[in-house]
Amino acid sequence: MLTNVRLISKDDLLETVQELARDNYRLLSITATEIAGGFDLIYHFAQGMTMLNLRFSIGYEQEVPSITPFYFCAFVPENELKDFHGIKIANLPINYRQLFILSELTPVKTPLAPRAAAASGTEVLPE
Repeated sequence: MLTNVRLISKDDLLETVQELARDNYRLLSITATEIAGGFDLIYHFAQGMTMLNLRFSIGYEQEVPSITPFYFCAFVPENELKDFHGIKIANLPINYRQLFILSELTPVKTPLAPRAAAASGTEVLPE
């Protein structure tokens, strides 16, 4: 079970992340899990040995603001969210346009989103 979770709204993301940057938290990663009607997003931060996880949910068609104004390195996990899950990221400064990790051999544009695989007729199987 994930500990040190702060539930926020998507609308509070930038303000909260700005506070964490000001308090010298490091961005560790951003993860997404598909849930009914959309995605559950968790932004993982650390300050020293203390972790803090910001969690919120979005609908499939909702857009999430990029946190790159505060953590420029976020362009990497934000491109992963976009390419793997089809999550829309607003104001992404470096957009690899589905070429960051994927290739022409990838059977669907968003391989980790079962809804995308189902729509393309491609079956997603666990390894």
